[in-house]
Amino acid sequence: MQGIGYYGGASAAPLSTGIMAAAATGVALIIVGTSLGLGLGIGLHSDDQNLTSITTTATNQSVYQGSLSSSSAVYGGVNQSSTNYTYEVIQVVPDTNGSYTFVSTSGSNLQFYGYLYNGSFIPSSPLTNLITRSDSLTGTLQFNLTSTLVENSEYLLVVTTSNQTATGSFNITATGPGLVAFTRRSVAATSATYGAIVINTTNTQLTGNLFVNTNDVVKDVDGVLTFAYISQVTMTFFTAPTVGSGLIYIVVLNRTGSTLIFSPNATYQIPTANITSTASVQTYSIPRNQLPVVSGQYVGVGLSTGGGSLNQLANVPSASLVVSNFGTLAAATYTNNTNGVAFQFVLYTTTAVIG
Repeated sequence: MQGIGYYGGASAAPLSTGIMAAAATGVALIIVGTSLGLGLGIGLHSDDQNLTSITTTATNQSVYQGSLSSSSAVYGGVNQSSTNYTYEVIQVVPDTNGSYTFVSTSGSNLQFYGYLYNGSFIPSSPLTNLITRSDSLTGTLQFNLTSTLVENSEYLLVVTTSNQTATGSFNITATGPGLVAFTRRSVAATSATYGAIVINTTNTQLTGNLFVNTNDVVKDVDGVLTFAYISQVTMTFFTAPTVGSGLIYIVVLNRTGSTLIFSPNATYQIPTANITSTASVQTYSIPRNQLPVVSGQYVGVGLSTGGGSLNQLANVPSASLVVSNFGTLAAATYTNNTNGVAFQFVLYTTTAVIG
């Protein structure tokens, strides 16, 4: 849903000679040299006295309407945890200097969080440029944050929830000395592919049943830490897996320096219902909240009972391990191999948003 921003308030209207009311939620009266005897309680003492102006602070409201959907971008949350969260980025531009408060409202039972940024928002580094946040209020499902803003400057408000891949609509009300222009910002999704698949007649024939091609380490992008999710894996089978019962695992691994010691960070089992009896290329989609990866990590493929065997990639270095139970996978020293396996994975990530 496209976000919508609009202003609250009405235009000023004359009341009588020498008096103007600013019809917003706040009122400012300036009375100079009037001869009217009005019972306004502001100290009219005589007909010939110039009066000091008495002003109440004006409060204006601006409202934004938005929503999180199944097509919204996702990231690891401000704490970069092992799950992911849908989010929306909204540009905020105040027309007056001062303190502004942003409050969310929603008819859903979602817990909404708000994060205000100066300059840009980097999904893979969510604490960078963070001005203030509201994600720990008790007794309410909404966020409420306040910050002093500079007129005509661009800020970014990121709205997300406490629930991974949550969806729902919301409103944001900005209150302050001026009006705020809201603009929904597009978030570009990108993908990166690692590994290769080939069709040949050579079986893997490597020691073990958990394999990782060691050239395929997840890399930074333009010097920025990659925080992404595995969205798809493809592999070429020499021996077809068993339909309905084959056990195939995708494992995110941390490596200890340049050694062959790898430790598991996350494991996902391919649903047996998705496996076919094809002794060739098979591709599986991975739910985007299952396998987060960051720069420096590796992605391996494990074949257990009925998982078949993979084609071999010549001259592609790899590491392998004999695993009897993928449910109790632990750090271990892997065997070094001069050849690898026909395995490919695709990463989904989102790019930085500039204010």
